[in-house]
Amino acid sequence: MPPKLVPGRKYNAHYKMDHPRRGTAIIFNHEYFYNPELSIRNGTNRDAQKLKAAFLSLGFEVTIHKDPIFSDIEYIIEKSILRLKVKFNSKDFYFQIST
Repeated sequence: MPPKLVPGRKYNAHYKMDHPRRGTAIIFNHEYFYNPELSIRNGTNRDAQKLKAAFLSLGFEVTIHKDPIFSDIEYIIEKSILRLKVKFNSKDFYFQIST
């Protein structure tokens, strides 16, 4: 039996997943870079699609942004945080970088 979740507890062992709406997952998929010293990342499109499928199966809205530059990433994150705060009055935001 998994550990019991305690509302308001800072360090629960599991993420509460019984909300009617999970949230939004934003995937930044970088296959090509504007820096010529960086090589093409073969296989990243397949990885992004698998990650999208995993988040969709958990009930998340998912958007993939392909090869964004830094200013695009900043804009997308800022816009997403504001949208979440307005739409859901939420302070929670999760961000992960996978390389």
